[in-house]
Amino acid sequence: MSLAIEAKNIVRSFGTGELHVTVLKGIDLKIEQGEFVGLMGKSGAGKSTLMYQLSLLDRPTDGTVELFGKATAGLNHVERTRFRLEHLGYIFQDYALVPELTAYENVALPLMMLGWDENRIQKAVCETLDKLGLPEKWNSVPSKLSGGQQQRVSIARAVAKNPEILFADEPTANLDNASSKDVIEALQQLHEEGQTIVMVTHEHDYTKYCNRVLWMDDGLITKEIEPFSGEIQ
Repeated sequence: MSLAIEAKNIVRSFGTGELHVTVLKGIDLKIEQGEFVGLMGKSGAGKSTLMYQLSLLDRPTDGTVELFGKATAGLNHVERTRFRLEHLGYIFQDYALVPELTAYENVALPLMMLGWDENRIQKAVCETLDKLGLPEKWNSVPSKLSGGQQQRVSIARAVAKNPEILFADEPTANLDNASSKDVIEALQQLHEEGQTIVMVTHEHDYTKYCNRVLWMDDGLITKEIEPFSGEIQ
């Protein structure tokens, strides 16, 4: 396998003077293409901050991130935005859907930004929503969908363009157990199809399908723990 992500000595600090705080304290990490990697740890350990560095949503204070062997430190704002749009997918705990747009339109939006033609967009959106169990929800706005359905629309939006890496930040945080299980199983299906996934989670149960689970404590990856091996409740 080839590397999807290689991070070297990632440091991220915020604030100045007495308000200065270092959230990430020098992290080295390699993730191979096709892996499903979980990031766990207590609140404040730096999980989401690390994911933001790896996914180019933020810039580290020090250290380097390479994606598919490409150095990203020298990319300007426009180049980083384009790289994210073309190569990376994102799922957030608050879904981040556009409330005025239908499920179809939310999923189509990044494909339009990529310049895809209408037929290609329609094919990709319909196939992805169907695969995620939403064939009858294309014309529903987010307020007419359950939390689990909104998160599946969010997943569809992230993966319709076939991103090389999918980043999921607490994708089950606002869901009940049944919806959480549906979301994790949707991610597992994508992983079985070859999708590289990096997922932040508080729930050990939801690491069931991960290849590796990395435990963070006080801004560092301190150990690797076993993925959950029981039945997801």
